[in-house]
Amino acid sequence: GCSTSIRSKVGGLLASWLAGPAAGPGGESNGEAWLESKGRAMEPGDVLILVRRRDALFHALARALESRGLPIAGVDRMLLTQQLAVMDLLALMQVLLLPEDDHSLAALLKGPLYGLEEESLYALAQGRRGTLWAELLRRAGEAPAWQAALALLPLFFAAATPALGVAATAYRALA
Repeated sequence: GCSTSIRSKVGGLLASWLAGPAAGPGGESNGEAWLESKGRAMEPGDVLILVRRRDALFHALARALESRGLPIAGVDRMLLTQQLAVMDLLALMQVLLLPEDDHSLAALLKGPLYGLEEESLYALAQGRRGTLWAELLRRAGEAPAWQAALALLPLFFAAATPALGVAATAYRALA
């Protein structure tokens, strides 16, 4: 059927790219498999195939690629929400919706986006009189890392306000 045709075409195309002759910088071959940006021939790790669902087409495509000897990584289900960068962005969204959410703000400050050290976060949070957000606002000038964190947050708020729309407007009216 249609999925057989698609998987054969995609598998064949990738196999030809990866197994065919690659043109070097001088263009001495057909050039189909040369990556100018990397200055080398295409390798299996250079290709990413995204699918909406792991349905029959997905499995048929994986089989077609494997049958041509192409290595496949990530066929096992990767949970996007368990990736550190994604968790950091989710924490950022939580903070944008509710800055007083201490857990999300702490996760954001410790994550890759801000990279606050555990000791620095503890020094900010320990003994605070209110929310972590209020403490950051009050004490940002005491440590360069806190000041840097506070300097970035308004940029995120400004960028997100149109996207957050009614939720952000309603939240700000209640705050």
